[in-house]
Amino acid sequence: MAAVSSNRRRQAAEKRKKNSAFIERLFDRFDTDRTGKLDRGQLTNLLTELNEGVKPPDFEVQWVLHTADKTDGHIDNQISRREIRPALDAFKSYKEHEGEIDAIFRKYDTNNSGKLEENQLARVLTDLNDGTAPTADEVKWVLQMADKADGIMNGGVNKTELMLAISLWYSHHDKADEDSSGCVVM
Repeated sequence: MAAVSSNRRRQAAEKRKKNSAFIERLFDRFDTDRTGKLDRGQLTNLLTELNEGVKPPDFEVQWVLHTADKTDGHIDNQISRREIRPALDAFKSYKEHEGEIDAIFRKYDTNNSGKLEENQLARVLTDLNDGTAPTADEVKWVLQMADKADGIMNGGVNKTELMLAISLWYSHHDKADEDSSGCVVM
């Protein structure tokens, strides 16, 4: 049993090492000006390659840039070596959920604005809440928190911000359930 466990740890360490080396090579390949940082254009090129040659929309690049740029505590609208892994993780997570996000937008973005406005977001949250409508304050809170996820407040939740909005809603809803469950010990 110990040998199997040791072998798994060794394999996991080797996989992490290979992944880190791949990320370093990827960063070096797209850091064409050798500044040690990827600007928006370089990041777009990198994401395009990872997206099977399809250039991601500007809002996706903006969200990845904003999400990862703040991870080292220094916001400069560039991705450093320390920020590349969070950038890639954010993009991967978004792409893994893109089909679900697109389906939600097809259903609720009835004016095709590319963002869910307050009333549309309320309908999404209602469906996530098994038909129970959130309060107006809850909808405004989710909207305010999620709308700034890409660094740009535009009065609605775009596709990249929707993951945060849903996460906020479930976290808030779970906390409310905990607070109301009250346990009495006799």
